[in-house]
Amino acid sequence: MLTFFCYEVIGMNQRNSRKELILNLYCKLYPQKLNEILGTNLSSIMLERDFGKRRVDITAKSDDGKSCYIEVVLKKTDDIHYEQIKKIMEVVINPNADNLIVWIATEFNHNHIQELFKLIASNHLYRNLEVKIIKLNGEAVIPILEEINKVNILEEVEKYNQIDSIEALFYLLRGIKCFGNNGNISSLPKEKEVEYTRKQKLLIKVVERLREDFWTNPNVHQYKNVENGNYISIGSGISNGIEYRVVINRSNNMGVELCFGHNCKKIFYKLLAENKEAIEESLDFVHFVWNNKHEKIGQYVGNNFMYEENLLVKRLARITRQYICILDRYIRQAI
Repeated sequence: MLTFFCYEVIGMNQRNSRKELILNLYCKLYPQKLNEILGTNLSSIMLERDFGKRRVDITAKSDDGKSCYIEVVLKKTDDIHYEQIKKIMEVVINPNADNLIVWIATEFNHNHIQELFKLIASNHLYRNLEVKIIKLNGEAVIPILEEINKVNILEEVEKYNQIDSIEALFYLLRGIKCFGNNGNISSLPKEKEVEYTRKQKLLIKVVERLREDFWTNPNVHQYKNVENGNYISIGSGISNGIEYRVVINRSNNMGVELCFGHNCKKIFYKLLAENKEAIEESLDFVHFVWNNKHEKIGQYVGNNFMYEENLLVKRLARITRQYICILDRYIRQAI
């Protein structure tokens, strides 16, 4: 038997995607306001994690053990957003575990909320699910997000205190809780534990270290997929065709690379022609490779078997931070 109840609380493009990431990262680094409105303490917070073909803005664990999935919209919800939230529920919900879906938007189409609650109440797959509808104080926060979005990506986090100054950032509008027994649905198989290779474990450790040493860079906080085992992408915040990568190449050398896609090749050659010596001097003439064949610039620390693992991770994280801070300036000048 499935039991549910609803409750209601009375209260008040690419650039848009970028502003959403700024808000999501704020919620990760400073989760107090979100914790307060949800009535829990979130941990293991991850950004933009992929589940099959569906990406979830924020995933986390609540202090009572729920798996939390949070979707953020910086405008009024429409049919596309409604289908997205349904797809997230379809992909991520485990009916044999406790789940929390949080839908955040500046304004909601209330027909979508009604239809969503009907769907949840009528489907036994959602028998251990809670959904919370949260209104975002868009009038206060969006102008701040727009201002932060204008600054250099490496200076964004320093301005997050402006978001924190908003007294009422979130409002709880409505919610639904479902409780049910497990008698009518067979148990799902346990999620398969991933066994990582040594290369993948090293890449994961570098990401974890970067989140400590280089926490002011929003891109290091996004969920990183290490399935390819050869690199992790950090992005640049400048163009989709320019990305930084922490790599382990075929010779088992670890390093950091700046890669240029097809539409950005001319920037690589401009740097090579006009700034090569200045860049190399700025980076203390370390082992630096200009790869004309693949339009990328690499800096490498050596074979990953030659160093003690923790020292290698710390060294590469420090080099990556220096590399990005210096090259970011030259890329922006070239553009």
